Amino acid sequence: MRRSIALTALAALLAVSLGLSLPAAARAALPEGGISRDVRQRPPQDDIIYLIMTDRFFDGDTGNDHDVNRDDPQAYHGGDLQGVIDKLDYIQSLGVTAIWLTPVVQNQDRGYHGYWATDFEKVDRHLGSLETLQTLVQQAHQRGIKVLLDVVVNHTGADHPWAHDPSRQDWFHHDGPIANWNDQANIENGWLFDLPDLAQENAAVADYLLRIDRDWIARTGVDGFRLDTVRHVPKTFWTTYAAQMHAARPGFFLMGEAWNSDPSYIAGYQKAGLDSLVDFPRQQAIQKVFAAGNDPSTLHDLQAKEDQVFPDSSLVATFVDNHDMPRFVTAAGDDGEAKLRAALAYLLTARGIPILYYGTEVAMQGGKDPDNRRDMTFGSDPAMTSYVQDLTSLRQSLTALRRGGYVPLTSSPGGAVLAYARPTADGADSAAVVINTSGKTQQASVSVPAEAGLKASSLRNRLGSKAETVRLKEAAAGRTFQVTLQPYEAMVLVPVSEPRPSPAVPALLTAVAAAAVALAVYLVRRLRLGSR
Repeated sequence: MRRSIALTALAALLAVSLGLSLPAAARAALPEGGISRDVRQRPPQDDIIYLIMTDRFFDGDTGNDHDVNRDDPQAYHGGDLQGVIDKLDYIQSLGVTAIWLTPVVQNQDRGYHGYWATDFEKVDRHLGSLETLQTLVQQAHQRGIKVLLDVVVNHTGADHPWAHDPSRQDWFHHDGPIANWNDQANIENGWLFDLPDLAQENAAVADYLLRIDRDWIARTGVDGFRLDTVRHVPKTFWTTYAAQMHAARPGFFLMGEAWNSDPSYIAGYQKAGLDSLVDFPRQQAIQKVFAAGNDPSTLHDLQAKEDQVFPDSSLVATFVDNHDMPRFVTAAGDDGEAKLRAALAYLLTARGIPILYYGTEVAMQGGKDPDNRRDMTFGSDPAMTSYVQDLTSLRQSLTALRRGGYVPLTSSPGGAVLAYARPTADGADSAAVVINTSGKTQQASVSVPAEAGLKASSLRNRLGSKAETVRLKEAAAGRTFQVTLQPYEAMVLVPVSEPRPSPAVPALLTAVAAAAVALAVYLVRRLRLGSR
């Protein structure tokens, strides 16, 4: 043990003295080093979430394949929790740091997706058992991966016993289907998709929902909840809910779904106590810019708006598509995969917590529900998977992409090139991103204001194999750099280290290195003597 500690210390000392990279164990201890594997200590801004519809991912246990019919897109297909366990190494290889599982609770017939609960306290028999879920969480944590459970408190399945229990009629609203989507009371009290709407203002209902979700935290060890249909539940309930879940486990992450195109409306739920909201306004803007070719500056405008209205816009969860809408490549049409690459470059380098829907890493096609929920096809597009891994690796390695600010950069000619900087507080790890959102080659001159934090004279591309270096030039209006981008190409540019001007610095390094070698010799001798 003493020898291991001494050698580790020696390696760290040599690395520091010679300017080498630290070992992985030492990097994990650095407060601003790469992504920490300690899931309880890692801030949400450092995460990349992978959304898994469990039934459509991987069948790891054929013993629970009840009512499976893979030819029916609305039936169970056999994916289960054991299947997620079996694919944890694959998930880790993608560079994601958290998985979001669609609801695992007992569902009614054909409720493969999990949103038609018939028992909020049991794991659905098609997916496995509580013990399997506990094992999944434990094994995910061993790989540094968080687990988020999808939770529904707005409604039950139509076949839930409560819905047919005369003694529990006051547990539900009886307003019928939502008729007026501009009336918040009707949104909260009406039935969504004809599903029985729970009355959270009833103390018995509220107490039950709060208790079972605290129990899920205690029983499974999960790290957070994705909260379904939050706009259909009063904010007063969410305030109480957030307080109790955070008290059950400090740092527990709550990410709500409020499907609305107005950032101010969605921000109201973060103000009510939820940590994060799924960013539907951003998703809609991404579709318009990257799939339809609209002006990319709208993304700058949206970021400015979100910075104003959200208490913490860095916690907003961003995405290009999910299980409730057509997949991006299908919606994009021609050049769909190339457009997806550009959209993902934005998603994984801009502000917010990115969410990748399973299958995105193989450019999976899919139209409207249920076609957007096809069975996962592992390894079907290695080039796209490699590109996703490049992006996730960059986000993990560059602090600026996870926690930096956001400064729009203007480009000339405009209209097709999206450019922005991600400055850090000290400027040491700032980055610039330029993306061609069009199907034509673009030659652009990008202006760099002082607040962009790009103080070096050169920037080097870190995305893909194109290790191009561009120089920042002084101009009348400030500094600029020139880039040539192929159709839908993206570049992530980081400052190139400047040569050290003082000759005393190499001499100092040499002296420190000599001292480190002398210390190494001394430690080795002591260790040999101690082993005799």
